[in-house]
Amino acid sequence: MPISETPGLNQTRMFEAMEQGKLRGLYVIGENPVDSDANSTHIRKLLSQLDMLVVQDIFLTATAEMA
Repeated sequence: MPISETPGLNQTRMFEAMEQGKLRGLYVIGENPVDSDANSTHIRKLLSQLDMLVVQDIFLTATAEMA
């Protein structure tokens, strides 16, 4: 399968896509958006509505606890 030449979504656009129901699953690697975003309550709500959340990290972060 060829790799798309079109860039993907940045974090802000991903959260917007979640709000619109266009993004239903997320694989997070080495990031903690729950604690790094200014509005952690909003991010928790968005992540809790996903059909699938996978977090790969060496620490049990707030985001990893939601997976």
